Amino acid sequence: MQLQYFYDLWTLKESYIKFLGKGLTIPLDSFSIVKDKGKIELKRPLSGHQTSFYQYDFDNNYKLSLCAENNYFPKQIKLITPNSVYQMVVQEINVVKSL
Repeated sequence: MQLQYFYDLWTLKESYIKFLGKGLTIPLDSFSIVKDKGKIELKRPLSGHQTSFYQYDFDNNYKLSLCAENNYFPKQIKLITPNSVYQMVVQEINVVKSL
């Protein structure tokens, strides 16, 4: 459970520094994020931007955290693998060839 919370915070912090456009030039200890009972709160924000966060769990090993100025996040997302992209491209090529 403690490791899971670590990954929650790590991906949330990563999404925030990407949102700011500064990447790892921002020290990760210069701000904090707290997640409690599903609510995500930014402590000591580094900008005047309003921020909202949302997290997706793909399975026990993968998380995706998003940070944006609004709270309009899709409730579901679709995981696309490299193989599925390849298959879509091959199908499109076959459609074009058949024209």
